[in-house]
Amino acid sequence: MKKFLLLLILVLLAQLEIFSQANKPIPITVGPKPTYVNGFFNFLVNDYRLIVTTLGIDKNFNGKEDSGDVKPALYQISLNQIMNGNFTGSLLTELDFGSLPFPTRIAIDNIGNFAYIPNKLTISKILLESGDIITTINPFSKLNLPPDAYISSVDFVNGYLFLSVRAKNYNNFFIVKESTLDIIFETATEPNPQQSVVVGNYLFILCEGTLGQNNSKLWVYEIKSFDQWEIAFVKEFEIGDTGNHLRKVGNDKLLITMNGSHQIHILNVTTLQIEKTIQLPTSGYDGPRESGIIGDKTIVTTAYDGNLYIFDTNGNQLGRISIANKLEGIFTYTFPNPNMNFSIVVATSPFLPNYQPNDKIYLFVNFLSNVENNIFLNNFKIFPNPANDYIVLSLNSDSEFPTKLSIFDKLGNKIKEFNFSFVGKDLLIPISDLPSGSYLAKIYGTNVVQTLPFVVVK
Repeated sequence: MKKFLLLLILVLLAQLEIFSQANKPIPITVGPKPTYVNGFFNFLVNDYRLIVTTLGIDKNFNGKEDSGDVKPALYQISLNQIMNGNFTGSLLTELDFGSLPFPTRIAIDNIGNFAYIPNKLTISKILLESGDIITTINPFSKLNLPPDAYISSVDFVNGYLFLSVRAKNYNNFFIVKESTLDIIFETATEPNPQQSVVVGNYLFILCEGTLGQNNSKLWVYEIKSFDQWEIAFVKEFEIGDTGNHLRKVGNDKLLITMNGSHQIHILNVTTLQIEKTIQLPTSGYDGPRESGIIGDKTIVTTAYDGNLYIFDTNGNQLGRISIANKLEGIFTYTFPNPNMNFSIVVATSPFLPNYQPNDKIYLFVNFLSNVENNIFLNNFKIFPNPANDYIVLSLNSDSEFPTKLSIFDKLGNKIKEFNFSFVGKDLLIPISDLPSGSYLAKIYGTNVVQTLPFVVVK
């Protein structure tokens, strides 16, 4: 999987000119008002897939399906198809009109076979290969829940569904065993349970609170036994205004994105202490929505002011990328080979600046190589590309010069290395012995490390 994904990224970077232009996003068309995005590798067809939920359109806001309305839907995006120039997602299945709350966070099982999508108080289990709804899960058929109650988020952990349920006067959280529909854990929560995440032996429940009030809470439970589901309340965090999103970072950190407070809290799962709070430059209703992680030290956050904000885990802002349209969900993936610095970042955009529906998500590949106004600026370039007998390493800055260049093949193996002591503006690198294919040049400068793709054609 990892080797194929790297090859796919290399070919994408080499074949599509847009990837060489200062980190411009690739807009991909889906249905109206995309919110949630996730990704997985499809082993059946050797392709990396993105899954996007779109909320559809209720043109007259009457809660009924009329002419001109659009149903919510599930879309699939193939990176193989993007490589071939197709920038439109494929409709997997339409969902019931008005069935998805905003924002909607669905669940995908551990290996990418199924999606679990809320539909009021039931859950549609969808086979991702075909888009077919294979079953409807009704965990609350024996409970007398309020008529306006709905599932606001679903998480899936080893055969169990983690469900946040809210209504005007009802806030609750459940853990349900999928195979039997037994409710094995239930607790009332603070207003508007938003999302849950399991990190190590801890269960975190984010309660959004009331917009404009500093009453958002994060509840922490310890799962003492996953077999018997012994769960004990540990502590409560008062975290500010309108908690919107949780994202775990490995097994020791948790990112908490605060829409109303315009903050990102970094919680240490080992000590159960908030060790850093990052204040974003957003304001009003243009606050941050979701945060992702690249590697283990770089945070990427979407915001309704149309920017992707980039921070390190020490709270320093490394840069931002402007897309203009309002940004909601985020998906990040970092290639795990330590010799590479490749990453994928995908942001959804449900609205244009005037809050009219948008139908685009935005894909970045090799995200950190070009973030404007940060330490990852392009200091070098390689040409010609494709190449044959040689490549030229050119310096874009008089203040920077390379000290070493390593060449890696498509599997991440280092096959050549060149060391430099004194250089001019351009360096000629012999590659006549390299067979046709895609390669990475990792360039070590005095202050930067940069990775650039190139292709050899004989």
